[in-house]
Amino acid sequence: MGRSFETTLGVLGGIIGVIAGVAVALVGGIGEAFLLIAGASDLYTRAALTISAAVLGVVAALLSGSRNKFSGISMMIAAVLGLVGAGVFYVPASALLGIAGAVAFVRKPELEAHISAKCPNCGAPLESSARFCVACDSPVPA
Repeated sequence: MGRSFETTLGVLGGIIGVIAGVAVALVGGIGEAFLLIAGASDLYTRAALTISAAVLGVVAALLSGSRNKFSGISMMIAAVLGLVGAGVFYVPASALLGIAGAVAFVRKPELEAHISAKCPNCGAPLESSARFCVACDSPVPA
């Protein structure tokens, strides 16, 4: 199994986060236009922070296959930043991004399926198409 679990949760959390950011912007727009609430325009800044955090979460989720520690930390940061920006609107996105980030951070990389042999000289694992051992540089018999 690859990193599809983290990627799926992270992308889903990011999409929900973008929706939450748009909801915060709409609340700010309605409050400013119709209700004349003081400070409603501050919600545009919060919406920008929320959408930025959601985009960070999506990008980190898409990187989870190659840079799992970095993407795990980035998804957890996106979960916290989104909560700061949108509050309760961001809770579902934050939960998804937080879980995906934690799993990406702690999951150990799996051994690749294409490692099928060991070096006769040093015993290091070899890829099936290797001509030389990467550990000891000795040639691998065909």
